[in-house]
Amino acid sequence: MKNALIIIPIHNGASTIEQTFDSLLDQVLPSFCFISKIIIVDDCSSDNSPEILKEYKDKLHLKFKSKIEIISNIERKGLANNYNLAMNEICDYIITLHQDIILHNNSLISILSPLANDSTTLASKYISFLPLKIWTTFNFWQKSFFDRFLNKKVSSHDGKFNAFKKTALDQVGWWDAKTFNTAGEDGDMLRKLVTIGTFSISKAQITHIHSSNPNFSWRHIIQKHAQYAEANGAILRRYGLEFPHSFIIFFREILVIITVIYPLTILGLVLTCAYTYLYTKNTYKYGTMSLNISLFILNITLIYISFFYSLKGFLTGKQL
Repeated sequence: MKNALIIIPIHNGASTIEQTFDSLLDQVLPSFCFISKIIIVDDCSSDNSPEILKEYKDKLHLKFKSKIEIISNIERKGLANNYNLAMNEICDYIITLHQDIILHNNSLISILSPLANDSTTLASKYISFLPLKIWTTFNFWQKSFFDRFLNKKVSSHDGKFNAFKKTALDQVGWWDAKTFNTAGEDGDMLRKLVTIGTFSISKAQITHIHSSNPNFSWRHIIQKHAQYAEANGAILRRYGLEFPHSFIIFFREILVIITVIYPLTILGLVLTCAYTYLYTKNTYKYGTMSLNISLFILNITLIYISFFYSLKGFLTGKQL
């Protein structure tokens, strides 16, 4: 019988990790595969995540009848390095699971099924849904950050809940921790794997609950957008333009370019204003006049921040 390893990276996940573990404990175990090991990586948490991990260690062992290993990093290593801790493990499949994910019924079976049933499938994606009842618990700035995901089903390969054939990871060299520090490792992995096989969209469904951080602010949004843009710039340098994907990813950067080309300046300004509204149209309902004006200004600022960090990532070839 095939066996799988689950790796769970954690950093300050105390507000959500119990729900993640509970949903994992509620999973029906697949008949075609057993979970041989669960590796939980505490990446320098400063909250009480380590205490919660210890509470769930025995519960997870009883559920899966497998070894539960908790690794505590003495310095931040980032997702790619944490994933790569499973590099030398003996198993058939690797499952990545993030600290703010609620698995729906049979998600574990569903994420593994494409790998077991199709020899050409090297990895499987989940389907995520952010419902209104969770989104409304966020503060104003967190609402705006996740606005585009509200009430939408999204499939992804970003590591939040994905499964991979270990032989495929061995073949492509695992996650690139030297190039990608806090973002971009997922996009790079996708491009490496599709050169030797295919991704499959599984029936695995999750709810991405994020973290209802009352201190989440516009500064966090700027930081996140800078990370993503820099990663996209590094990926652009490595893989070149990919249409129509690149047009969507670099839409904000395209707006900047259009705006500074004299014959297209008016069109660029109109598109910029439309974009800054549509990007967070749901959040405007929850803000005062001052907050809504601040959000509009922030959205415009993010266009230029994205341009700068995309350029930086392209020139350096790294996400730092």
